[in-house]
Amino acid sequence: YQRRVHGDLERTPTSIMQSGGIPRRYLAIGVTGGVLLLWFAVTNYTPTQAVAGDTVLRMEPVQANEATPASCPSCPTCARCPGCAICPVCAPPAQTRVLSEPLAGITLRNQPGLCNQIVRLGSAGDGGWNICNTYKSGEKCVVYSFGIRDDFSFDVANEQKGCEVHGFDPSVHIETAYNTPKRTFHLFGLGPTGSYGPGKAPFRWPGANYLKDTNSDTWELKSISDIRKTLSHDHIKILKIDVEGAEWFSLIEMLSSGLLNSGAIEQVLFELHFDPARYKLKDNGDSVTISQIAEDDMDYIGILSGLLSSKMRMTKWQWNVGSTCCIEVSF
Repeated sequence: YQRRVHGDLERTPTSIMQSGGIPRRYLAIGVTGGVLLLWFAVTNYTPTQAVAGDTVLRMEPVQANEATPASCPSCPTCARCPGCAICPVCAPPAQTRVLSEPLAGITLRNQPGLCNQIVRLGSAGDGGWNICNTYKSGEKCVVYSFGIRDDFSFDVANEQKGCEVHGFDPSVHIETAYNTPKRTFHLFGLGPTGSYGPGKAPFRWPGANYLKDTNSDTWELKSISDIRKTLSHDHIKILKIDVEGAEWFSLIEMLSSGLLNSGAIEQVLFELHFDPARYKLKDNGDSVTISQIAEDDMDYIGILSGLLSSKMRMTKWQWNVGSTCCIEVSF
């Protein structure tokens, strides 16, 4: 900057500089003072630092090439920032910057005293789920099971309990194997309501093959509220969600709509996925602590805080089989 200013002064004719009645020495003093002020400001500038315990939603400025609701019509209103021009469903994640201290953290704790009997339905490994045994003989019960692939042992177990079971998965065609008088398969999934052409489904980590793949066919996604309305179900006994990262969209929707406080859902089972580049999970025995160690474009800690503040209460958590970045939680 200084070299450029001095170069301009040297190329300016003396007559022009003095024509306005400003002596050269005063002009030189003014320029020198301005340069010194700029140097002092730059050398003493200290950027704001994140403090441990703060919840930081996004620290980078919005990039011009990110998707907006106009260019991505399927974007719902941003739950964490209503009216924002950038929606986390469509915008690519911010560049990861690992920090020396956690940005935020939260602990999920077992509360077994809330349930007289916790049992596992379905397979002993991945595919089975821990639920509170509240089945009653002859009751009319409805179960929603999101995310099936090739294991619907949990759905079969609920059918054997006498429940009407609905399975949802846009990625597999298993109607023939799945459907019975008490079980119905639906070829659509959970997420922001809309139709998504090949490669357009909104994925979060781990998504399809850890975000290496995407949907090859057109997928239909619907929110919990839309599905309940379509199927005319006022009360759901068990809502199971294992959708490889899309659970965060459904959590936002259920919290913002008040569904989790309405009494319309008796039990909710989630498989929660955390990108190990952004989150660290610590096993404390009867609890698990999730710490955010890098920036993210969706506030997972805030979402979980909202879940814990709802009327739902967690009865059990455990690691997903063979994983240290995914947990199963039962509310």
